[in-house]
Amino acid sequence: MDKASLSKAGTIIKTHGIHGELVMKMTASYGLTIRKGDTVFILIDGGLVPFFVLSFEESGSRSALIHLENVETEEKAGRLKGADVYLDQPSKGSEPSNSELPLSGLEGYELVDEVSGKRGMVVDVIDVPGNPLLRIQMGGKELLVPLHREFIKKWNREEKQLVVRIPGDLVELY
Repeated sequence: MDKASLSKAGTIIKTHGIHGELVMKMTASYGLTIRKGDTVFILIDGGLVPFFVLSFEESGSRSALIHLENVETEEKAGRLKGADVYLDQPSKGSEPSNSELPLSGLEGYELVDEVSGKRGMVVDVIDVPGNPLLRIQMGGKELLVPLHREFIKKWNREEKQLVVRIPGDLVELY
């Protein structure tokens, strides 16, 4: 399996408990899902090693608890700390529902306002429960834009670009 044909889902950041559970920082774009029984590929010593998922539970907008087959102890889990996790799923698509909007991985995307043509850079995603926000640097100013499906008109992963229609009231602020 070639890394270029896989989608990065996240990075193992630490162990959890004594039975081999892991905490994974999610870096995947929307459209990627991990379920019990799926196979994930973990980059170990330059090679991709497949693991079957025994359980997966999101524990916030940017992290998840994952338990893998044959990783039954804290010691085995500790060996995976810092390793990148990949999925054999495409991360393409441009029409996510609100429940699929990413809360990580958008940092560094160019943001283009469909109406004004103004451009900025996504510097952070702020996880406000029920109302996540994009923190944008635009024209030397900072702007907070709701991360909501109705505002996102086009999402291009290859070019790392979001085309949005920023509400008129917000446009007046910058």
